[in-house]
Amino acid sequence: MNKRGYKLRKLWVEVSEEGGRNKKYYPLQVHQRKAEVLQFIGRWDEAEVIYRKNLEWSYEVKDKKMIAECKNSLGRLLYPKGNYGVAFSLFEDTYKLYNELGDKYGVTTTLGWMGLVYYDQSDYLKAMECFQKMLNFAEELNDKQCISIAVGHIGLVYWYQGNSTKAMECYQRKLNIAEELNHKHAISDAMGNIGNLYCEQGNYSKAIECYRKQMKIIEELGAKYSLSHAVGNMGVVYYYQGNYTKAIECYQRYFNISEELGAKEDMGIALSNIGEIYYEQGNYFEAMGCYQRKLNISEELNDKRNISIVMCNLGSLYGRLKNYARAEEYYNKAISIGRELQVKFFLCECLHSKADLCFILHNMEEAETLNNEALQIAEEIKRPDIIFQCRVLRAKIMAQKNITEAIDQFKNLLKESTEDSQLASLHYELFRLTGEQDHRTRALELYRKLYEKTPKILYKERIEELEKDEVQ
Repeated sequence: MNKRGYKLRKLWVEVSEEGGRNKKYYPLQVHQRKAEVLQFIGRWDEAEVIYRKNLEWSYEVKDKKMIAECKNSLGRLLYPKGNYGVAFSLFEDTYKLYNELGDKYGVTTTLGWMGLVYYDQSDYLKAMECFQKMLNFAEELNDKQCISIAVGHIGLVYWYQGNSTKAMECYQRKLNIAEELNHKHAISDAMGNIGNLYCEQGNYSKAIECYRKQMKIIEELGAKYSLSHAVGNMGVVYYYQGNYTKAIECYQRYFNISEELGAKEDMGIALSNIGEIYYEQGNYFEAMGCYQRKLNISEELNDKRNISIVMCNLGSLYGRLKNYARAEEYYNKAISIGRELQVKFFLCECLHSKADLCFILHNMEEAETLNNEALQIAEEIKRPDIIFQCRVLRAKIMAQKNITEAIDQFKNLLKESTEDSQLASLHYELFRLTGEQDHRTRALELYRKLYEKTPKILYKERIEELEKDEVQ
């Protein structure tokens, strides 16, 4: 039985015992737990109907604690569906009710959910405020498990802000608390967090070490849901190492476990990861099959955030197939949902992708407008990969007006950049603008090095193009 299964079984026993003492609340509590099961297996619409009916009933009996629980449950369902505004409003109401009841534990956990909504909307300042308040309450209550969760959330914000030192401090503290409590699920979760950070830093051997420790604990517990995530994390390491065969094996196992558990959102994530590898390899029709299956799952769940992400993926895919009308159609849908949800992390990527498409189609005015917006958002949320891509596109757009200024922009970027992929891209663009062989030679060397490590179709195409220029 997985972690969630143990929790649901425990809740069912608690409800049965409570039913013997208090018949008044028994039907509502049973329906609450039934809705949790439906939510877990991906039947979100059915779960929502139950949560809303329970909320109406809790108002009828005028029980503030039950109203708070029902609002919290509904918010936790609507949050992953991308209904951030409604979810946050429900969490705010829950927070106020728990405050009125003097329920500090309820206040503490609700602050965590409010912070997660801010986090997913890339409002890291407000997210940090919520998580810090959560930590303060948890420390006041001396609830070490809540302290561990709050510290982990704070670490996540630091990670996305690019402060890996602070993030590691938080994850290490989370691990220390979990080990002190001998809470094996929390230990495995913390090991996964630390592994993710090492992976992001390019320290793949350390990341794999953490993931293996995580998987060993999870397998001892028989927690399949957690195992699926650990296997997925291992796939990410193999992906970054360029070992696509091993990465697909991990992602396929992630999908299989998620399918067995009925965890549809995770099935979609696994499919998206497999699709991304196919895309990088140039196997576009296989990638399309994965993306389309993910889109079907996300639409079934009404998961707007993931709908936006996969539509952006499909836009990029159709762009590579030179079906620019379909590419623009998917980008427009992705951007529209991204603006609605204000998920800035993904919105800036979608805006840049469409800007790049507009550049290809020689629609320079729209390309410049979209690229500037993407750059502004990326700088606001400190997303360096998109900042770099936007600055490159800005220089390419400038080259249509003033080649000299564009060359200066590229050379300035060259001075600031250290990553091989960035240097390769800059030398390539400078060669295309200037025709200088030194830039061609350097770009070719870097792309060969990159392709040997990670066999992406883009690197292969650039190598072939630059080798052809050498012959000419």
